[in-house]
Amino acid sequence: MLLLGGGFAINTHAIEPHIGLSVFNFVDAKIGYAVAFRENPVLEGFTLRLAINSFDK
Repeated sequence: MLLLGGGFAINTHAIEPHIGLSVFNFVDAKIGYAVAFRENPVLEGFTLRLAINSFDK
């Protein structure tokens, strides 16, 4: 099962809207664009996140 989702993250340097896919809540991949609102930001531009959830039932 693939699920499509979106959202945004806010930190002290940027706002990042993102969209991504989740496969059975095991692999989560998101792509976004960080829009900086400070000088000399830590994050700016395209971002990619990949999370692998490992759990034991």
